[in-house]
Amino acid sequence: MPTIKELQTLVDYERFNPAVSPEFDGAACGLGCIDLSDPSCSCTLMDGYWSSTQLNADLQRALGVKFNLGLVAHQPKHARAAVRAVRDAVLQSFPARGQEELDGAATKLSSSQGSS
Repeated sequence: MPTIKELQTLVDYERFNPAVSPEFDGAACGLGCIDLSDPSCSCTLMDGYWSSTQLNADLQRALGVKFNLGLVAHQPKHARAAVRAVRDAVLQSFPARGQEELDGAATKLSSSQGSS
């Protein structure tokens, strides 16, 4: 489950209902989506989503984001809310060998752009 800071990275305050970029609220959202890896099937409810961050003043409450407007709120842990996965930077998920290959590719790309 994401922390409140990770969950807030999805918020786009230039949008509302839901306050996320189109990448997180695809055009084909809902029924009819059969390929969950298709970005157009990504859905964001205009409701609260849990984070793993507890409210310091009351450990029976946790923070979440209400994606209709992108607001942070707290609610009792027994309340109903959705959960949204948030992935850390892609490069951090690669094993060491894969990271070296990506770094090498990035170096080649930047040196080829500098020679033009």
